[in-house]
Amino acid sequence: MSNGERARFEVILESIETKIGVLADGHLALHEKFDRLEGKVDRLSDDVALLRTDLGSVKNRVEKIDRVGRIEHRVGKIEHRVGKIEHHVGLNGVSKARTVKRAAAKPVRKPR
Repeated sequence: MSNGERARFEVILESIETKIGVLADGHLALHEKFDRLEGKVDRLSDDVALLRTDLGSVKNRVEKIDRVGRIEHRVGKIEHRVGKIEHHVGLNGVSKARTVKRAAAKPVRKPR
């Protein structure tokens, strides 16, 4: 091998070495970015788990509120029915017993 060929071969090897160095630096930078991305994905996963827990809690509260609403509706119906019963029985503030006694106590007038 002549000196010219050797010099040319060294230049080509130097160029290849530089390109491999650039490639290795790029690979290292990508690796670091993937590590940062992996950390972000892990934090995101933890946040999603917390959101699921919070959402489950909210869902339970909404179900309880819905149950309370249904109970209030039923109680309203019961109050209405009890009111009707009280009125029918005379427990709405006017005693039927008094009304009956007063009517019985009044003398009956005979027509002339």
